Amino acid sequence: MGCGASKAPPSAGAPGETPATKPQQPAAKPAPPSKAPSARVPTAPAEPPQDPSQAEALLAACTAGDLDDVTRLLGSAGGPNGPADKDGNSPLLLAVANGHFAVAEALIAAGADLEARNAETVTALLLAAGEGRTKMVDLLLASGADKNARNANSGATPLIAASASNFTEAAEALLGAGADMEAASIGAGWTALHWAVEGGHAATAKALLRAGADKEAKDVDGRTPLQAASLAGFAEVVEALLAAGADKETRDRVGRTPLALAAKEGRAGAVSALLVAGVGVEEADDGGYTALALAAENGHTGTVEALLKAGANKEARTQADCTPLVLACTKGQADTAEALLAAGADREARSAGDRTPLHVAALGGHTAAVEALLRAEVDKEAKAADGNTALLLAASEGHGAVVDALLKAGADSEAKDVDGWTALHLAAKDGREEVVAALLRAGADTSAAIGDGRTALDLAVQWERTHPDGRTALDLAVQWERTHPDGRTALDLAVQWERTHPDGRTALDLAVQWERTHIVDAITAAAAARTAKEAEAGAGAEAGGEGGAGEGQAWGGRQAVGVGRGEGEVEVEGRGKGKQGD
Repeated sequence: MGCGASKAPPSAGAPGETPATKPQQPAAKPAPPSKAPSARVPTAPAEPPQDPSQAEALLAACTAGDLDDVTRLLGSAGGPNGPADKDGNSPLLLAVANGHFAVAEALIAAGADLEARNAETVTALLLAAGEGRTKMVDLLLASGADKNARNANSGATPLIAASASNFTEAAEALLGAGADMEAASIGAGWTALHWAVEGGHAATAKALLRAGADKEAKDVDGRTPLQAASLAGFAEVVEALLAAGADKETRDRVGRTPLALAAKEGRAGAVSALLVAGVGVEEADDGGYTALALAAENGHTGTVEALLKAGANKEARTQADCTPLVLACTKGQADTAEALLAAGADREARSAGDRTPLHVAALGGHTAAVEALLRAEVDKEAKAADGNTALLLAASEGHGAVVDALLKAGADSEAKDVDGWTALHLAAKDGREEVVAALLRAGADTSAAIGDGRTALDLAVQWERTHPDGRTALDLAVQWERTHPDGRTALDLAVQWERTHPDGRTALDLAVQWERTHIVDAITAAAAARTAKEAEAGAGAEAGGEGGAGEGQAWGGRQAVGVGRGEGEVEVEGRGKGKQGD
Protein backbone atom coordinates (compact mmCIF):
# COMPACT_ATOMS: atom_id res chain seq x y z
CA MET A 1 0.00 0.00 0.00
CA GLY A 2 1.41 3.35 -0.95
CA CYS A 3 1.35 6.63 0.93
CA GLY A 4 -1.98 7.80 -0.46
CA ALA A 5 -3.16 11.35 -0.07
CA SER A 6 -6.03 10.16 2.11
CA LYS A 7 -3.85 8.58 4.77
CA ALA A 8 -2.55 11.39 7.04
CA PRO A 9 -2.84 14.71 9.10
CA PRO A 10 -1.12 17.84 7.89
CA SER A 11 1.85 18.88 9.92
CA ALA A 12 4.28 21.71 10.19
CA GLY A 13 7.93 20.88 9.95
CA ALA A 14 9.92 19.42 12.79
CA PRO A 15 9.99 21.61 15.92
CA GLY A 16 12.94 23.97 16.10
CA GLU A 17 13.80 23.81 12.40
CA THR A 18 13.63 26.93 10.23
CA PRO A 19 13.94 27.10 6.46
CA ALA A 20 17.32 28.20 5.17
CA THR A 21 17.70 31.74 3.83
CA LYS A 22 18.49 32.15 0.17
CA PRO A 23 22.15 31.54 -0.70
CA GLN A 24 24.32 33.89 -2.70
CA GLN A 25 24.05 33.85 -6.49
CA PRO A 26 26.59 31.27 -7.71
CA ALA A 27 29.30 31.84 -10.28
CA ALA A 28 28.91 30.36 -13.75
CA LYS A 29 30.54 27.13 -12.57
CA PRO A 30 28.82 26.31 -9.25
CA ALA A 31 30.96 24.71 -6.58
CA PRO A 32 29.94 21.37 -5.05
CA PRO A 33 27.69 21.67 -1.99
CA SER A 34 29.35 22.15 1.37
CA LYS A 35 29.59 19.06 3.56
CA ALA A 36 28.19 21.14 6.43
CA PRO A 37 25.57 23.38 4.81
CA SER A 38 24.00 24.30 8.12
CA ALA A 39 27.15 26.14 9.10
CA ARG A 40 27.00 28.70 6.29
CA VAL A 41 24.50 31.55 6.50
CA PRO A 42 24.40 33.13 3.02
CA THR A 43 23.07 36.57 2.39
CA ALA A 44 20.05 36.92 0.16
CA PRO A 45 21.04 37.86 -3.40
CA ALA A 46 19.24 40.41 -5.47
CA GLU A 47 16.53 38.78 -7.58
CA PRO A 48 17.67 38.51 -11.21
CA PRO A 49 15.23 39.72 -13.85
CA GLN A 50 12.79 37.05 -14.95
CA ASP A 51 12.25 36.16 -18.58
CA PRO A 52 9.20 33.88 -18.91
CA SER A 53 10.61 32.10 -21.90
CA GLN A 54 13.90 31.56 -20.09
CA ALA A 55 12.05 30.29 -16.98
CA GLU A 56 10.25 27.71 -19.11
CA ALA A 57 13.52 26.77 -20.73
CA LEU A 58 15.05 26.21 -17.28
CA LEU A 59 12.22 23.90 -16.29
CA ALA A 60 12.69 21.95 -19.50
CA ALA A 61 16.44 21.70 -18.97
CA CYS A 62 15.94 20.43 -15.39
CA THR A 63 13.50 17.83 -16.64
CA ALA A 64 15.90 16.71 -19.36
CA GLY A 65 18.96 16.82 -17.12
CA ASP A 66 20.89 19.23 -19.36
CA LEU A 67 23.46 20.63 -16.91
CA ASP A 68 25.01 23.07 -19.39
CA ASP A 69 21.65 24.64 -20.20
CA VAL A 70 20.70 24.75 -16.52
CA THR A 71 23.95 26.53 -15.65
CA ARG A 72 23.49 29.00 -18.51
CA LEU A 73 19.84 29.72 -17.76
CA LEU A 74 20.06 30.22 -14.01
CA GLY A 75 21.08 33.85 -14.42
CA SER A 76 18.33 34.83 -16.85
CA ALA A 77 15.41 32.66 -15.77
CA GLY A 78 14.85 34.19 -12.37
CA GLY A 79 17.24 31.89 -10.51
CA PRO A 80 16.61 28.38 -9.15
CA ASN A 81 13.40 29.48 -7.46
CA GLY A 82 11.72 30.97 -10.49
CA PRO A 83 8.24 30.08 -11.74
CA ALA A 84 7.13 26.46 -11.24
CA ASP A 85 5.39 24.33 -13.85
CA LYS A 86 1.61 23.86 -14.03
CA ASP A 87 1.77 21.18 -11.31
CA GLY A 88 3.71 23.40 -8.95
CA ASN A 89 7.05 21.66 -9.52
CA SER A 90 10.09 23.85 -9.01
CA PRO A 91 13.29 23.28 -11.03
CA LEU A 92 14.72 21.27 -8.10
CA LEU A 93 11.66 19.03 -7.84
CA LEU A 94 11.87 18.30 -11.57
CA ALA A 95 15.56 17.44 -11.33
CA VAL A 96 14.94 15.13 -8.34
CA ALA A 97 11.91 13.50 -9.92
CA ASN A 98 13.93 12.63 -13.00
CA GLY A 99 17.00 11.53 -11.10
CA HIS A 100 19.35 14.21 -12.44
CA PHE A 101 21.85 14.35 -9.59
CA ALA A 102 24.31 16.86 -11.11
CA VAL A 103 21.49 19.24 -11.98
CA ALA A 104 20.12 18.98 -8.44
CA GLU A 105 23.59 19.77 -7.08
CA ALA A 106 23.84 22.85 -9.27
CA LEU A 107 20.39 24.07 -8.25
CA ILE A 108 21.11 23.55 -4.55
CA ALA A 109 24.42 25.36 -4.89
CA ALA A 110 22.56 28.20 -6.59
CA GLY A 111 20.22 28.48 -3.59
CA ALA A 112 17.25 26.33 -4.58
CA ASP A 113 14.55 26.19 -1.93
CA LEU A 114 14.86 22.71 -0.41
CA GLU A 115 11.37 22.89 1.09
CA ALA A 116 9.47 24.06 -1.98
CA ARG A 117 6.33 21.99 -2.46
CA ASN A 118 4.35 21.11 -5.54
CA ALA A 119 0.56 20.99 -5.84
CA GLU A 120 0.54 17.68 -3.95
CA THR A 121 2.54 19.26 -1.09
CA VAL A 122 5.58 17.09 -1.82
CA THR A 123 9.09 18.36 -1.07
CA ALA A 124 12.25 17.28 -2.85
CA LEU A 125 13.24 14.94 0.00
CA LEU A 126 9.78 13.35 0.17
CA LEU A 127 9.98 12.78 -3.57
CA ALA A 128 13.50 11.34 -3.50
CA ALA A 129 12.70 9.02 -0.57
CA GLY A 130 9.46 7.79 -2.12
CA GLU A 131 11.25 6.94 -5.36
CA GLY A 132 14.20 5.29 -3.68
CA ARG A 133 16.81 7.74 -4.97
CA THR A 134 19.28 7.13 -2.15
CA LYS A 135 22.09 9.29 -3.57
CA MET A 136 19.63 12.16 -3.95
CA VAL A 137 18.39 11.57 -0.39
CA ASP A 138 21.98 11.84 0.85
CA LEU A 139 22.51 15.07 -1.09
CA LEU A 140 19.34 16.67 0.24
CA LEU A 141 20.00 15.61 3.82
CA ALA A 142 23.56 16.93 3.61
CA SER A 143 22.21 20.19 2.21
CA GLY A 144 19.87 20.65 5.16
CA ALA A 145 16.52 19.41 3.86
CA ASP A 146 13.91 18.79 6.54
CA LYS A 147 14.16 15.06 7.26
CA ASN A 148 10.70 15.04 8.85
CA ALA A 149 8.83 17.17 6.32
CA ARG A 150 5.27 15.93 5.99
CA ASN A 151 3.02 15.67 3.00
CA ALA A 152 0.19 17.95 4.09
CA ASN A 153 -2.39 15.68 2.47
CA SER A 154 -1.25 12.26 3.71
CA GLY A 155 0.99 13.10 6.64
CA ALA A 156 3.72 10.94 5.13
CA THR A 157 7.29 11.74 6.11
CA PRO A 158 10.30 10.87 3.95
CA LEU A 159 10.86 7.79 6.15
CA ILE A 160 7.25 6.66 5.69
CA ALA A 161 7.55 7.24 1.93
CA ALA A 162 10.70 5.10 1.71
CA SER A 163 9.35 2.37 4.02
CA ALA A 164 6.01 2.05 2.24
CA SER A 165 7.78 1.54 -1.08
CA ASN A 166 10.45 -0.81 0.33
CA PHE A 167 13.42 1.41 -0.42
CA THR A 168 15.59 0.05 2.36
CA GLU A 169 18.74 2.03 1.58
CA ALA A 170 16.84 5.31 1.45
CA ALA A 171 15.17 4.41 4.75
CA GLU A 172 18.54 3.61 6.31
CA ALA A 173 19.93 6.97 5.13
CA LEU A 174 17.02 8.74 6.80
CA LEU A 175 17.38 6.67 9.96
CA GLY A 176 21.07 7.56 10.04
CA ALA A 177 20.12 11.22 9.86
CA GLY A 178 17.79 10.81 12.84
CA ALA A 179 14.43 10.80 11.06
CA ASP A 180 11.40 10.42 13.32
CA MET A 181 10.46 6.72 13.34
CA GLU A 182 7.17 7.20 15.18
CA ALA A 183 5.53 9.84 13.02
CA ALA A 184 2.19 8.46 11.84
CA SER A 185 0.27 9.07 8.64
CA ILE A 186 -3.19 10.60 8.47
CA GLY A 187 -6.18 8.29 8.39
CA ALA A 188 -4.80 4.87 9.29
CA GLY A 189 -2.33 6.28 11.79
CA TRP A 190 0.47 4.06 10.54
CA THR A 191 4.10 4.56 11.45
CA ALA A 192 6.93 3.74 9.06
CA LEU A 193 7.06 0.23 10.57
CA HIS A 194 3.35 -0.30 9.98
CA TRP A 195 3.79 0.72 6.35
CA ALA A 196 6.75 -1.59 5.87
CA VAL A 197 5.12 -4.67 7.40
CA GLU A 198 1.78 -4.14 5.69
CA GLY A 199 3.56 -4.25 2.38
CA GLY A 200 5.56 -7.32 3.32
CA HIS A 201 8.84 -5.41 3.13
CA ALA A 202 10.93 -7.60 5.41
CA ALA A 203 14.31 -5.92 4.81
CA THR A 204 12.97 -2.44 5.51
CA ALA A 205 11.03 -3.69 8.55
CA LYS A 206 14.19 -5.28 9.93
CA ALA A 207 16.13 -2.04 9.37
CA LEU A 208 13.48 -0.13 11.32
CA LEU A 209 13.52 -2.71 14.12
CA ARG A 210 17.32 -2.51 14.34
CA ALA A 211 17.03 1.27 14.61
CA GLY A 212 14.62 0.89 17.52
CA ALA A 213 11.24 1.54 15.93
CA ASP A 214 8.37 0.99 18.36
CA LYS A 215 7.05 -2.51 17.62
CA GLU A 216 4.01 -1.91 19.85
CA ALA A 217 2.84 1.34 18.23
CA LYS A 218 -0.92 1.20 17.57
CA ASP A 219 -2.84 2.57 14.60
CA VAL A 220 -6.36 3.98 14.66
CA ASP A 221 -7.78 0.45 14.85
CA GLY A 222 -5.59 -0.34 17.84
CA ARG A 223 -3.35 -2.64 15.79
CA THR A 224 0.37 -3.05 16.20
CA PRO A 225 2.80 -3.81 13.37
CA LEU A 226 2.54 -7.54 14.27
CA GLN A 227 -1.23 -7.40 13.88
CA ALA A 228 -0.89 -5.52 10.58
CA ALA A 229 1.59 -8.10 9.29
CA SER A 230 -0.61 -11.00 10.44
CA LEU A 231 -3.67 -9.52 8.77
CA ALA A 232 -1.73 -9.00 5.54
CA GLY A 233 -0.28 -12.50 5.80
CA PHE A 234 3.46 -11.91 5.46
CA ALA A 235 5.03 -14.80 7.35
CA GLU A 236 8.64 -13.56 7.10
CA VAL A 237 7.69 -10.20 8.57
CA VAL A 238 5.63 -11.89 11.29
CA GLU A 239 8.64 -14.01 12.19
CA ALA A 240 10.91 -10.94 12.29
CA LEU A 241 8.54 -9.11 14.63
CA LEU A 242 8.18 -12.15 16.88
CA ALA A 243 11.97 -12.52 16.96
CA ALA A 244 12.21 -8.86 17.97
CA GLY A 245 9.91 -9.55 20.92
CA ALA A 246 6.62 -8.14 19.66
CA ASP A 247 3.63 -8.93 21.90
CA LYS A 248 2.00 -11.96 20.25
CA GLU A 249 -1.22 -11.70 22.27
CA THR A 250 -1.91 -7.99 21.83
CA ARG A 251 -5.52 -7.07 20.99
CA ASP A 252 -7.01 -4.47 18.69
CA ARG A 253 -10.08 -2.34 19.32
CA VAL A 254 -12.46 -5.28 18.84
CA GLY A 255 -10.35 -7.66 20.89
CA ARG A 256 -8.67 -9.57 18.07
CA THR A 257 -5.19 -11.00 18.47
CA PRO A 258 -2.65 -11.40 15.65
CA LEU A 259 -3.79 -15.04 15.29
CA ALA A 260 -7.45 -14.06 15.02
CA LEU A 261 -6.69 -11.49 12.33
CA ALA A 262 -4.59 -13.95 10.33
CA ALA A 263 -7.22 -16.69 10.69
CA LYS A 264 -10.05 -14.41 9.55
CA GLU A 265 -8.23 -13.78 6.28
CA GLY A 266 -6.96 -17.34 5.88
CA ARG A 267 -3.30 -16.32 6.02
CA ALA A 268 -1.84 -19.81 6.34
CA GLY A 269 1.81 -18.74 6.56
CA ALA A 270 1.17 -16.16 9.25
CA VAL A 271 -1.05 -18.58 11.18
CA SER A 272 1.69 -21.20 11.07
CA ALA A 273 4.34 -18.74 12.28
CA LEU A 274 2.14 -17.63 15.17
CA LEU A 275 1.27 -21.20 16.16
CA VAL A 276 4.97 -22.13 16.14
CA ALA A 277 5.55 -19.15 18.44
CA GLY A 278 3.05 -20.65 20.88
CA VAL A 279 0.20 -18.18 20.71
CA GLY A 280 -3.05 -19.06 22.44
CA VAL A 281 -5.71 -20.62 20.21
CA GLU A 282 -8.70 -20.07 22.50
CA GLU A 283 -8.55 -16.28 22.80
CA ALA A 284 -11.92 -14.79 21.82
CA ASP A 285 -12.66 -11.29 20.55
CA ASP A 286 -15.34 -8.96 21.88
CA GLY A 287 -18.02 -10.90 19.99
CA GLY A 288 -16.85 -14.23 21.36
CA TYR A 289 -15.20 -15.28 18.09
CA THR A 290 -12.10 -17.44 18.41
CA ALA A 291 -9.58 -17.77 15.59
CA LEU A 292 -11.32 -21.04 14.62
CA ALA A 293 -14.73 -19.37 14.48
CA LEU A 294 -13.40 -16.59 12.24
CA ALA A 295 -11.68 -19.04 9.92
CA ALA A 296 -14.77 -21.27 9.74
CA GLU A 297 -17.18 -18.44 9.02
CA ASN A 298 -14.99 -17.21 6.18
CA GLY A 299 -14.41 -20.64 4.66
CA HIS A 300 -10.66 -20.94 5.18
CA THR A 301 -10.53 -24.72 5.37
CA GLY A 302 -6.74 -25.04 5.52
CA THR A 303 -6.58 -22.61 8.43
CA VAL A 304 -9.42 -24.45 10.17
CA GLU A 305 -7.50 -27.71 9.87
CA ALA A 306 -4.30 -26.11 11.19
CA LEU A 307 -6.15 -24.68 14.20
CA LEU A 308 -7.90 -27.98 14.91
CA LYS A 309 -4.52 -29.71 14.80
CA ALA A 310 -3.24 -27.14 17.29
CA GLY A 311 -6.05 -28.07 19.67
CA ALA A 312 -8.60 -25.35 19.01
CA ASN A 313 -11.98 -25.97 20.65
CA LYS A 314 -14.39 -26.94 17.87
CA GLU A 315 -17.41 -26.28 20.09
CA ALA A 316 -16.45 -22.79 21.31
CA ARG A 317 -19.47 -20.51 21.04
CA THR A 318 -19.76 -16.88 20.07
CA GLN A 319 -21.85 -14.43 22.05
CA ALA A 320 -24.62 -15.15 19.53
CA ASP A 321 -24.41 -18.82 20.59
CA CYS A 322 -22.92 -20.12 17.35
CA THR A 323 -20.35 -22.90 17.07
CA PRO A 324 -17.76 -22.91 14.26
CA LEU A 325 -19.87 -25.49 12.38
CA VAL A 326 -22.99 -23.35 12.65
CA LEU A 327 -21.03 -20.34 11.38
CA ALA A 328 -19.66 -22.30 8.43
CA CYS A 329 -23.13 -23.59 7.51
CA THR A 330 -24.71 -20.16 7.88
CA LYS A 331 -22.32 -18.83 5.25
CA GLY A 332 -22.50 -21.92 3.05
CA GLN A 333 -18.88 -22.94 3.56
CA ALA A 334 -19.37 -26.59 2.57
CA ASP A 335 -15.72 -27.68 2.51
CA THR A 336 -15.10 -26.11 5.89
CA ALA A 337 -18.22 -27.77 7.29
CA GLU A 338 -16.94 -31.13 6.07
CA ALA A 339 -13.58 -30.54 7.76
CA LEU A 340 -15.30 -29.73 11.04
CA LEU A 341 -17.61 -32.74 10.75
CA ALA A 342 -14.62 -34.98 10.04
CA ALA A 343 -12.98 -33.61 13.19
CA GLY A 344 -16.04 -34.59 15.23
CA ALA A 345 -17.83 -31.28 15.56
CA ASP A 346 -21.33 -31.59 17.03
CA ARG A 347 -23.58 -31.90 13.97
CA GLU A 348 -26.71 -31.23 16.01
CA ALA A 349 -25.39 -28.21 17.93
CA ARG A 350 -28.21 -25.77 18.59
CA SER A 351 -27.77 -22.06 18.01
CA ALA A 352 -30.07 -19.05 18.36
CA GLY A 353 -33.70 -20.01 17.79
CA ASP A 354 -32.79 -23.61 18.66
CA ARG A 355 -31.55 -24.11 15.11
CA THR A 356 -29.13 -26.82 14.05
CA PRO A 357 -26.43 -26.51 11.37
CA LEU A 358 -28.90 -28.09 8.91
CA HIS A 359 -31.52 -25.47 9.72
CA VAL A 360 -29.20 -22.53 9.04
CA ALA A 361 -27.78 -24.07 5.86
CA ALA A 362 -31.28 -24.76 4.51
CA LEU A 363 -32.53 -21.31 5.45
CA GLY A 364 -29.65 -19.72 3.57
CA GLY A 365 -30.16 -21.87 0.49
CA HIS A 366 -26.69 -23.38 0.75
CA THR A 367 -27.20 -26.63 -1.14
CA ALA A 368 -23.62 -27.92 -0.93
CA ALA A 369 -23.53 -27.40 2.84
CA VAL A 370 -26.92 -29.10 3.21
CA GLU A 371 -25.67 -32.08 1.20
CA ALA A 372 -22.50 -32.29 3.32
CA LEU A 373 -24.64 -32.42 6.46
CA LEU A 374 -26.98 -35.01 4.97
CA ARG A 375 -23.98 -37.20 4.12
CA ALA A 376 -23.02 -36.92 7.77
CA GLU A 377 -26.49 -38.28 8.62
CA VAL A 378 -27.76 -35.33 10.59
CA ASP A 379 -31.33 -35.34 11.87
CA LYS A 380 -33.47 -34.20 8.92
CA GLU A 381 -36.57 -33.79 11.05
CA ALA A 382 -35.07 -31.74 13.89
CA LYS A 383 -37.35 -28.85 14.78
CA ALA A 384 -36.31 -25.33 15.71
CA ALA A 385 -38.06 -23.29 18.40
CA ASP A 386 -40.69 -22.18 15.89
CA GLY A 387 -41.39 -25.77 14.88
CA ASN A 388 -39.69 -25.47 11.52
CA THR A 389 -37.75 -28.35 10.03
CA ALA A 390 -35.01 -27.74 7.49
CA LEU A 391 -37.50 -28.52 4.70
CA LEU A 392 -40.00 -25.99 5.98
CA LEU A 393 -37.32 -23.29 6.17
CA ALA A 394 -36.05 -24.01 2.66
CA ALA A 395 -39.58 -24.07 1.24
CA SER A 396 -40.53 -20.79 2.87
CA GLU A 397 -37.50 -19.10 1.27
CA GLY A 398 -38.01 -20.69 -2.13
CA HIS A 399 -34.75 -22.64 -2.19
CA GLY A 400 -35.74 -25.29 -4.73
CA ALA A 401 -32.38 -27.06 -4.93
CA VAL A 402 -32.24 -27.43 -1.15
CA VAL A 403 -35.83 -28.72 -1.08
CA ASP A 404 -34.90 -31.28 -3.74
CA ALA A 405 -31.86 -32.42 -1.76
CA LEU A 406 -33.87 -32.80 1.43
CA LEU A 407 -36.70 -34.67 -0.27
CA LYS A 408 -34.26 -37.04 -1.96
CA ALA A 409 -32.74 -37.71 1.45
CA GLY A 410 -36.18 -38.65 2.76
CA ALA A 411 -37.25 -35.49 4.56
CA ASP A 412 -40.90 -35.56 5.65
CA SER A 413 -42.90 -33.43 3.20
CA GLU A 414 -45.86 -33.36 5.60
CA ALA A 415 -44.01 -31.94 8.61
CA LYS A 416 -45.82 -28.94 10.10
CA ASP A 417 -44.67 -25.83 11.91
CA VAL A 418 -46.29 -24.56 15.11
CA ASP A 419 -49.11 -23.01 13.04
CA GLY A 420 -49.88 -26.24 11.23
CA TRP A 421 -48.38 -25.17 7.90
CA THR A 422 -46.64 -27.73 5.69
CA ALA A 423 -43.88 -27.00 3.20
CA LEU A 424 -46.48 -26.97 0.42
CA HIS A 425 -48.55 -24.34 2.23
CA LEU A 426 -45.51 -22.12 2.70
CA ALA A 427 -44.37 -22.46 -0.90
CA ALA A 428 -47.85 -21.98 -2.36
CA LYS A 429 -48.50 -18.87 -0.29
CA ASP A 430 -45.57 -17.06 -1.86
CA GLY A 431 -45.82 -18.54 -5.33
CA ARG A 432 -42.60 -20.57 -5.08
CA GLU A 433 -43.15 -22.44 -8.34
CA GLU A 434 -39.98 -24.54 -8.25
CA VAL A 435 -40.59 -25.63 -4.68
CA VAL A 436 -44.27 -26.40 -5.27
CA ALA A 437 -43.33 -28.54 -8.27
CA ALA A 438 -40.71 -30.44 -6.26
CA LEU A 439 -43.15 -31.08 -3.43
CA LEU A 440 -45.88 -32.25 -5.80
CA ARG A 441 -43.44 -34.62 -7.49
CA ALA A 442 -42.64 -36.00 -4.05
CA GLY A 443 -46.32 -36.61 -3.34
CA ALA A 444 -47.05 -33.77 -0.94
CA ASP A 445 -50.64 -33.84 0.34
CA THR A 446 -52.60 -31.16 -1.51
CA SER A 447 -55.66 -31.63 0.67
CA ALA A 448 -53.95 -30.74 3.96
CA ALA A 449 -55.54 -27.65 5.48
CA ILE A 450 -54.22 -25.06 7.91
CA GLY A 451 -56.18 -23.91 10.95
CA ASP A 452 -58.68 -21.80 9.03
CA GLY A 453 -59.37 -24.61 6.59
CA ARG A 454 -57.42 -23.29 3.62
CA THR A 455 -55.42 -25.71 1.49
CA ALA A 456 -52.27 -25.00 -0.48
CA LEU A 457 -54.45 -24.36 -3.54
CA ASP A 458 -56.50 -21.78 -1.66
CA LEU A 459 -53.30 -20.03 -0.68
CA ALA A 460 -52.00 -20.18 -4.23
CA VAL A 461 -55.00 -18.46 -5.79
CA GLN A 462 -54.76 -15.34 -3.67
CA TRP A 463 -54.77 -12.73 -6.39
CA GLU A 464 -52.09 -10.51 -4.86
CA ARG A 465 -49.44 -13.25 -5.00
CA THR A 466 -48.13 -12.48 -8.45
CA HIS A 467 -45.09 -13.62 -10.39
CA PRO A 468 -42.77 -10.85 -11.72
CA ASP A 469 -44.38 -11.29 -15.15
CA GLY A 470 -47.85 -10.86 -13.67
CA ARG A 471 -48.83 -14.52 -13.33
CA THR A 472 -50.22 -15.82 -10.07
CA ALA A 473 -49.33 -19.11 -8.45
CA LEU A 474 -52.49 -20.61 -9.94
CA ASP A 475 -51.51 -19.28 -13.36
CA LEU A 476 -48.30 -21.21 -12.99
CA ALA A 477 -50.19 -24.24 -11.79
CA VAL A 478 -52.18 -24.55 -15.00
CA GLN A 479 -49.05 -25.61 -16.85
CA TRP A 480 -50.03 -29.18 -17.66
CA GLU A 481 -46.60 -30.67 -17.04
CA ARG A 482 -46.87 -29.96 -13.32
CA THR A 483 -48.45 -33.25 -12.39
CA HIS A 484 -49.19 -35.03 -9.15
CA PRO A 485 -47.54 -38.47 -8.71
CA ASP A 486 -50.89 -40.11 -9.48
CA GLY A 487 -51.09 -38.28 -12.80
CA ARG A 488 -53.42 -35.47 -11.77
CA THR A 489 -52.55 -31.88 -12.53
CA ALA A 490 -53.17 -28.90 -10.31
CA LEU A 491 -56.27 -28.23 -12.37
CA ASP A 492 -57.57 -31.73 -11.72
CA LEU A 493 -57.20 -30.98 -8.04
CA ALA A 494 -58.78 -27.55 -8.46
CA VAL A 495 -62.00 -28.88 -9.94
CA GLN A 496 -62.65 -31.34 -7.15
CA TRP A 497 -65.78 -29.94 -5.55
CA GLU A 498 -64.66 -30.69 -2.00
CA ARG A 499 -61.66 -28.36 -2.26
CA THR A 500 -63.50 -25.37 -0.88
CA HIS A 501 -62.49 -22.21 0.92
CA PRO A 502 -63.82 -21.89 4.51
CA ASP A 503 -66.53 -19.56 3.21
CA GLY A 504 -67.66 -22.16 0.70
CA ARG A 505 -65.96 -20.78 -2.39
CA THR A 506 -64.06 -23.11 -4.70
CA ALA A 507 -60.94 -22.39 -6.71
CA LEU A 508 -63.21 -21.65 -9.68
CA ASP A 509 -65.20 -19.16 -7.61
CA LEU A 510 -61.99 -17.35 -6.74
CA ALA A 511 -60.81 -17.35 -10.33
CA VAL A 512 -64.12 -15.84 -11.42
CA GLN A 513 -64.07 -13.26 -8.65
CA TRP A 514 -60.69 -11.97 -9.69
CA GLU A 515 -61.46 -12.16 -13.40
CA ARG A 516 -58.79 -14.71 -14.27
CA THR A 517 -60.45 -15.62 -17.56
CA HIS A 518 -57.76 -17.99 -18.75
CA ILE A 519 -57.87 -19.85 -15.44
CA VAL A 520 -61.64 -20.15 -15.68
CA ASP A 521 -61.23 -21.55 -19.19
CA ALA A 522 -58.56 -23.98 -18.06
CA ILE A 523 -60.54 -25.19 -15.04
CA THR A 524 -63.77 -25.63 -16.97
CA ALA A 525 -61.94 -27.45 -19.76
CA ALA A 526 -60.27 -29.71 -17.21
CA ALA A 527 -63.62 -30.37 -15.58
CA ALA A 528 -65.21 -31.24 -18.89
CA ALA A 529 -62.37 -33.54 -19.83
CA ARG A 530 -62.55 -35.28 -16.50
CA THR A 531 -66.31 -35.72 -16.75
CA ALA A 532 -65.97 -37.23 -20.19
CA LYS A 533 -63.27 -39.60 -18.99
CA GLU A 534 -65.36 -40.74 -16.02
CA ALA A 535 -68.38 -41.19 -18.24
CA GLU A 536 -66.41 -43.44 -20.54
CA ALA A 537 -65.32 -45.51 -17.55
CA GLY A 538 -68.84 -45.73 -16.28
CA ALA A 539 -67.86 -43.97 -13.06
CA GLY A 540 -69.35 -40.57 -13.75
CA ALA A 541 -72.84 -39.25 -14.12
CA GLU A 542 -74.65 -39.50 -17.41
CA ALA A 543 -73.33 -36.84 -19.81
CA GLY A 544 -75.60 -33.97 -20.78
CA GLY A 545 -78.68 -32.66 -19.09
CA GLU A 546 -78.91 -29.81 -16.70
CA GLY A 547 -78.17 -30.42 -13.05
CA GLY A 548 -76.88 -33.96 -13.61
CA ALA A 549 -75.64 -36.12 -10.76
CA GLY A 550 -72.08 -36.79 -9.70
CA GLU A 551 -69.71 -34.27 -11.25
CA GLY A 552 -72.69 -32.19 -12.20
CA GLN A 553 -72.86 -31.20 -8.56
CA ALA A 554 -69.28 -30.05 -8.47
CA TRP A 555 -70.25 -26.52 -9.31
CA GLY A 556 -72.24 -25.90 -6.19
CA GLY A 557 -75.28 -24.77 -8.20
CA ARG A 558 -73.31 -22.75 -10.78
CA GLN A 559 -74.02 -24.22 -14.20
CA ALA A 560 -72.15 -21.54 -16.10
CA VAL A 561 -69.73 -18.76 -15.44
CA GLY A 562 -69.00 -15.73 -17.53
CA VAL A 563 -65.94 -13.58 -17.30
CA GLY A 564 -65.45 -11.11 -20.10
CA ARG A 565 -67.88 -13.14 -22.31
CA GLY A 566 -70.18 -10.32 -23.30
CA GLU A 567 -73.34 -12.36 -22.72
CA GLY A 568 -72.07 -13.51 -19.33
CA GLU A 569 -72.52 -17.14 -20.34
CA VAL A 570 -70.27 -20.09 -21.03
CA GLU A 571 -71.39 -23.62 -21.83
CA VAL A 572 -69.82 -26.50 -19.94
CA GLU A 573 -70.29 -29.96 -21.42
CA GLY A 574 -72.64 -32.05 -19.36
CA ARG A 575 -73.85 -29.12 -17.28
CA GLY A 576 -76.25 -27.32 -19.54
CA LYS A 577 -76.21 -23.56 -19.92
CA GLY A 578 -77.25 -20.80 -17.60
CA LYS A 579 -76.46 -17.45 -16.09
CA GLN A 580 -73.60 -16.82 -13.70
CA GLY A 581 -74.72 -17.13 -10.12
CA ASP A 582 -74.41 -14.33 -7.61
